[in-house]
Amino acid sequence: MKGVLYSRLKNRGIIRVSGSDSYTFLQNLITNDMSKVTNNNAIFAALLTPQGKFLHEFMIVKGNNGEFLIDCESNRLNDLGQRLINYRLRANIQVSDMRDEIEIYALTEDLDSKKTVISANTLEMPYGAIRFTDPRDNALGLRVMLPIDTGENSLKSLNYAPAHHLDYEKNRLKLGIPEGSKDFDVEKSTLAEIGFERLNGVDFSKGCYIGQEVTTRMKQRGTARKKLLVVKVFGNPPPPGTPIYAGDKEVGQIKSSCGNLAIAIVQRNYLELEKSTPLKTNNLTVIPYTYTSFSHNE
Repeated sequence: MKGVLYSRLKNRGIIRVSGSDSYTFLQNLITNDMSKVTNNNAIFAALLTPQGKFLHEFMIVKGNNGEFLIDCESNRLNDLGQRLINYRLRANIQVSDMRDEIEIYALTEDLDSKKTVISANTLEMPYGAIRFTDPRDNALGLRVMLPIDTGENSLKSLNYAPAHHLDYEKNRLKLGIPEGSKDFDVEKSTLAEIGFERLNGVDFSKGCYIGQEVTTRMKQRGTARKKLLVVKVFGNPPPPGTPIYAGDKEVGQIKSSCGNLAIAIVQRNYLELEKSTPLKTNNLTVIPYTYTSFSHNE
């Protein structure tokens, strides 16, 4: 199939943050710099614990009325919204759940079954759509926010074609892009372990935010003990959380998967050793998967 393909991202939802203090409020909380956010340019960022541990990942873009729209995990949206409210104190902000009003699509271009990058500025869009290139990797295509009652029909009217969500997931894994709590351990993972800098998700020059001191110190010292990478499983990948072994030693865990590809988190001290002992999970062989945009030497 040729042309523009769209995938409805049912696992994502939107929180709207509005009010005169919304910019400063978010700037003081998240790992990236809000000054980069416009109506067609989004940032990828995280909310951390004071100890620098992962809580939530999300993208932030500016809405048509000057508000900020947060693209986050749908099944954890309530938790993120409540955490934002708890931090509000006397700030003039409003936090709203937009899942019943706006839906999120990923758009890619498929030419002879080869994924290519499409431009957020030149691609025709329905009126009022919020669109931006995925800030984690432009090979993931565009993110588009549309009204829930007219979104898909408006894309079809432009002769864009639906794609299976698994096609999007397979491309995400090939690119080595982890996502949400299915790949990051809530209140356990650090940004250094999960490669958040490679995903353009942290700005080390922006100043203070929650968990900033620990995050900066780990970068400077290179103290991360684990590494997140893509692996190929020779067989059907087991459920997330299944241990990965080198011989009889547990060295990691399987995370999200699609087909025979999976995100895994593996101890760095194993990766630095000779690979004389193959990796196994659920008695299946596991090997690192190589893709041009994903370096295993980070």
